[in-house]
Amino acid sequence: MNNQKPIKEIIISLTAVEVILFFAGLISILCKPLPLKSKWKWIPLLFVNFVGPIIYFAMGSKSLNKKAELLREVE
Repeated sequence: MNNQKPIKEIIISLTAVEVILFFAGLISILCKPLPLKSKWKWIPLLFVNFVGPIIYFAMGSKSLNKKAELLREVE
């Protein structure tokens, strides 16, 4: 019975990290100066546990930044 308490603490900690990653990714996507049609495909990826936000921050954020730079150059 003593083993259950550390497992619960681990699950709560991992859930908290997952929620923080999700909201950090969502805020990052929504703050990009791009139209929603350029950003929408990254939002569902955030719902994939830890992997989704990590993939977004590794690849998607850079991709959206490049698109935003191109958009600024055109203006």
